[in-house]
Amino acid sequence: MISATHLLVNRSNADIVAYMTLSMASITISEDEKEDADIGDILFNSIPSMKIGKLAASLDYRKKYSGIGSLMIQIARGIANDAITDGVATRFIVIDADVGNDPELVTFYSKNGFKRNERYSAKKNKRTLSMRLDILLD
Repeated sequence: MISATHLLVNRSNADIVAYMTLSMASITISEDEKEDADIGDILFNSIPSMKIGKLAASLDYRKKYSGIGSLMIQIARGIANDAITDGVATRFIVIDADVGNDPELVTFYSKNGFKRNERYSAKKNKRTLSMRLDILLD
């Protein structure tokens, strides 16, 4: 039970339209980022989060329908809210966008409310960019 993979399946033909793998994690954020998230009074910098390890949508379905990736993020948000209801602490959904493979991912995740994680953006690995979505904001 380290992670769980969730499938979006076309009921009419059993095609896998999209999938995502989720796990619980934590991220370290700066004091400025804590203030931005209105959690500046929290003494520790490591914040419980849910991580999207993989998110992919079928190219065939992406050609037919727009918004599949955004729908998957909304599903992840619902799963995170259910976890909170069940007593699991989580504040952010985090991702490591593979910008080395697809530079447009930053735009995609930004349009879905994600912000860069400052502490991880300074790293030399330019293939991925750490981003977070505050699930308590509307």
